[in-house]
Amino acid sequence: MNGSIVRQLIAKDLFLLRPMMVGALLIGGAGIALMAFGETQFFVGWIVVFIAITLLGIFATAVGVLAERKDRAHLFVLTLPVSPWQYLRAKLAAGAIAFFVPWTILLAAAITLIAGTGIPDGLIPFLTMLFCYVVCYYSAYLGMSLVTDSPIWSTLVIIVGNTAPIFLIPAFLRVSGIGSDFVPPDAGWTATVLGILASEIAFSAAATGVALFVRSRQRDLI
Repeated sequence: MNGSIVRQLIAKDLFLLRPMMVGALLIGGAGIALMAFGETQFFVGWIVVFIAITLLGIFATAVGVLAERKDRAHLFVLTLPVSPWQYLRAKLAAGAIAFFVPWTILLAAAITLIAGTGIPDGLIPFLTMLFCYVVCYYSAYLGMSLVTDSPIWSTLVIIVGNTAPIFLIPAFLRVSGIGSDFVPPDAGWTATVLGILASEIAFSAAATGVALFVRSRQRDLI
């Protein structure tokens, strides 16, 4: 019985998040299609994809977690035969599906486009690091949302998350060996690139893990 209710809670959240998933796929898909038409179009295209997947992470968390915390709408779970932790796991599962399914599709589509056309493969590590940064941003915002619904913290995370790419994108280009007039013909999975990817994965896991730990210590789990 509990498992059935948890699945229904996941399905309910996915229904609410479906427009955002479709929107991210459509906008991101348009950006990827644009990438195939030249250097300038490629530049514009990956920015469109980056913005689409970033906004998906923000809006999915805002609608799936923050809105319910602020409105206390999630208190209805007290009437259901599920534990607070089961409810929380359902929220996390729905959010992960809503974010990572489009994320995976768009990343795979971008890599496939580069690998199957004349676009230099040296851009693949750059895009992979960029996509993994979006996961970091999503995890940080999700973690903050699990712990507090403070608009100050929410705004702070968004400011930092939106500002960081100004410094990270040039760094990602540099470690990928991409210059103003040169792009490596082959994907360079150097130790630096792999270290950055490992750090991004570790940060994402830590942000979510710490948030879950703090949430478990709070008295008002629901």
